[in-house]
Amino acid sequence: VPGFQTLVRTSTAETTNCLCREDKVGSDLELYTSLRNRFRNKGVVNEFVHNHFSNATFSIGIHVRAGNGEGGDFERKGRSISNPDLWVQQVRSLIQESILTATTNRAAPVVYLATDTPSMVNRFRQQFALINVPVFALP
Repeated sequence: VPGFQTLVRTSTAETTNCLCREDKVGSDLELYTSLRNRFRNKGVVNEFVHNHFSNATFSIGIHVRAGNGEGGDFERKGRSISNPDLWVQQVRSLIQESILTATTNRAAPVVYLATDTPSMVNRFRQQFALINVPVFALP
């Protein structure tokens, strides 16, 4: 997406085959399921999902780590978004293209936005209002 620096990661591992052992995958699944089930705000999250996504044909989840004004290591590694307005506009355009190429009988999606930068919520809401797609975020 224009406005965001491309991160390149190099690896010598073969990426076509999962190097995970089945017992590791099983134990990870057990751990993360247990954490999810014991999450103290699970009721708040379940209510949020019920109120905003139970009638949606499909939803799009977007996680934006924009730094919330952080400097230091975040900035040195080029992880900030240089032009947030342009970046959000480009994300909206990509999703709009996806909607147009999807089956025509499908209802418009809803967007769930997770971010560390509160100003991104309003940017997304303004851009996605142009294509009649609601944006929800946990307060």
